[in-house]
Amino acid sequence: MKRLKFIVIPLVLVAGIGAVAMAMASYENKQNVREIYTKGNYLVSLIATHPITSLEKDRREIVMKTLARFTYPEGVAYCIIHDDSGLPMIVLTPKDMAAKIPPDVKTKSLYSIGLTQQKYRLHGSKNIFYEFALPMFEKGQKTGTVRVGLNLPMTSFFSIERISLLAMICFLIFAAVTFVYYGIRQALRPLEQIPTDPADLTIPNDDSAANVDHLQESYSIHVLVQRLGQALTRLKKKLKETESENVELATRLGVATFEKNQIINILDTTNYGVVITDIQDNITHANAFVLNLMKKKLAEVLDRPISEVLPNKDIAQFATQKETRQSVGGASHIETRFAGLAPDETYRVTFSYLQDDDGTPIGKMISLKDITHEKLGEETMKEFVTQLSHELRTPLTTIAAYNEMLMDGEIKDPEVKKEFYNTIRDETRRLTQLISNILNMSKIEMGGLAFNKELVRSDWLFRDCISAAEAAAHKKRIMVEKHMPDKFPNLVGDKEQLKVAINNVLNNAVKYTPEKGSISFSLYESDEHVTFEISDTGHGISKEDLPRIFDKTFRSSDPNITAEPGSGFGLAITEAIVNQHGGMLEVESEQGKGTHITIRIPQEAYDLGSQ
Repeated sequence: MKRLKFIVIPLVLVAGIGAVAMAMASYENKQNVREIYTKGNYLVSLIATHPITSLEKDRREIVMKTLARFTYPEGVAYCIIHDDSGLPMIVLTPKDMAAKIPPDVKTKSLYSIGLTQQKYRLHGSKNIFYEFALPMFEKGQKTGTVRVGLNLPMTSFFSIERISLLAMICFLIFAAVTFVYYGIRQALRPLEQIPTDPADLTIPNDDSAANVDHLQESYSIHVLVQRLGQALTRLKKKLKETESENVELATRLGVATFEKNQIINILDTTNYGVVITDIQDNITHANAFVLNLMKKKLAEVLDRPISEVLPNKDIAQFATQKETRQSVGGASHIETRFAGLAPDETYRVTFSYLQDDDGTPIGKMISLKDITHEKLGEETMKEFVTQLSHELRTPLTTIAAYNEMLMDGEIKDPEVKKEFYNTIRDETRRLTQLISNILNMSKIEMGGLAFNKELVRSDWLFRDCISAAEAAAHKKRIMVEKHMPDKFPNLVGDKEQLKVAINNVLNNAVKYTPEKGSISFSLYESDEHVTFEISDTGHGISKEDLPRIFDKTFRSSDPNITAEPGSGFGLAITEAIVNQHGGMLEVESEQGKGTHITIRIPQEAYDLGSQ
């Protein structure tokens, strides 16, 4: 009998261990399925809360990056977002996986009204997948569908962790059984003393009190077991309620995390810097613009005081004034530079508080915008206005002075009078030309410069332009060379505007070529273009100034250039006119050797019947 016990007990123990292992595997599998359902419902609900318009145009890339970063760590096998017609807009899936999904699974997901949960196997695979789908709605209309697939992980029956756990469970069971056995025997020992025969219930007076105590002790154990069962029932109910609340909180946290990631991605794509700190000025976030400025990674600046990471006395003083409210009604921003980071760049800095729903400050936000180009533009505009004022004042002063002398009769000599009148005429023409250039430049920038295209004879255009240049060149004893074709080509364009463009180049050639220099003006036809070439032996243009000669506010600082009157509008207007005609303008120049400018205007078909 004892040998039989020694055989049966190990078999029972082994069978018990096997049953426990199978129960654990089954429980783990059910737990995995439960987690997949919870995770799948949560993910599709999270993604479906965002409008379909956030997946279009500029925000598409940001949403895709956020989805990839958010879903892959969650063990998602695939994520597909369809529009209202069923066409995929975003596909995050391994290669060829989407084609292996059974068509009936896709059809049911796309055409169901509410949340859809499906279990299936891929074609040619034994793995089990769970697909969760949910329609996306906007303003009461279905705008798309979200499909998320999760793979059921394989459950290993025997593993080191499982064997270790089984061994621990066996030990605990053995200890628990031993403890319970002896505990029950000790607890039930008073019951052994209760007589089984009713006749024996008559108890002597001496021992009656002791037996009653034993009965009361047995009743107390029964009540204790009942109360323990009730407590376990309430605990189970509370656990279910807590699990439901945890799912809801996890969904809210997921939505908040998703939106936070989107905000971070949007901040990283902006062209200005954003630094967010807590109320103690420790950095909690900095976007890519600021990190590039500081040449640091985000982990290197988090939880560090902003005064250490971005040292700047102006910012510190500005923030202090804002905190103490000393600048109420004052400047809303400051302009500063970061000597150790970007000494040549100017930044506009703004400071504001972040508040909760109650208006209590919870942090601060400092934004930085690079305004270097704006400051350069302001300086350039100031120089331009100063130069323009000088160009306007000079002829007006000459006209006023000469006119006053003539009116007062101070000039008696007829030849001198004639010279004064000629000077007044020339200065008036110069002033008129300057005002005309300003008006033309304004019209070009506003898109209001009218172009009346018609058939233009290039020989007339050539002669009109060269005649005006020859008169000015003759005064400086500049030789003008003309190269004309045997047959002048015709072109379609605005004759007056083309004359303005060519005359601007010719006038510059005469103006900036020293006395006894030379100018060459050529006209020829090539590659269906009418080409005008103007060359001179003037002062030339430096390599530094050459890229800016078409800027309306630019004028070279070369003394040879500034010595001559001019506004700097000429080449800017010429470029605009040539572009309006679909042509090309090329400039080659070397300082001290001269300049060569080529204007190419395309020839166009001209229909006489349309006129």
